[in-house]
Amino acid sequence: MFVYFAYPLGILAPGLFHRISRRLGRAMTSLVGAIAMLAAIGLVFWPNVIAVFAGLGLLTAAFLGTHSILSGWVVARAHAVGRSTSRASSAYLLTYYLGSTV
Repeated sequence: MFVYFAYPLGILAPGLFHRISRRLGRAMTSLVGAIAMLAAIGLVFWPNVIAVFAGLGLLTAAFLGTHSILSGWVVARAHAVGRSTSRASSAYLLTYYLGSTV
């Protein structure tokens, strides 16, 4: 039941990551998100309930924040090089859902 407390963090994360990407750029923000996900995975394996909950919250926020940055970046990059944005977005989402499934 307590896992649902991580959802509000996932809702707020894309806005936070967007503000961070304005300062650091998309590449650095994506790297920060990936590092945060690795740190969250480390917290989940810590033998402490509080650390596990903090890890789940951080993992949810970092994952969804990074996803929002990358999905927007794919569309912007496709548009910049004159490619189909719908195909680029579809290809990204296909790999996103395949990765999430694994």
